[in-house]
Order: sequence, then C-alpha cells, then structure tokens
Amino acid sequence: MQREKGQTLSEYGLILMSIVILAVVALAFFGGQVLNLLSRAAQAV
Repeated sequence: MQREKGQTLSEYGLILMSIVILAVVALAFFGGQVLNLLSRAAQAV
C-alpha cells in the first residue's frame, strides 16, 4: 500500500509539473497579447 501511495504522489507531481511548464510556455508566447488586452480593459474602465 505504501508503495502505491508514493507512486501516485509522484505521478501527481509529474502532472502538476507538466501543467506548470505548459503555462510558462503559453505565457512566453501569448504574454504580450494578454498584457495588451488587460491594459486596454483597464483603460476602458
């Protein structure tokens, strides 16, 4: 049981790390566009 618990925890860790890496890559590609969109929205308010 302990081995399965540790294995599941490491799998969740890998999934979480993959999501974080994907988010960083997406921000690198779309960061400027998102910043521009948020700036325009803030100016409109």
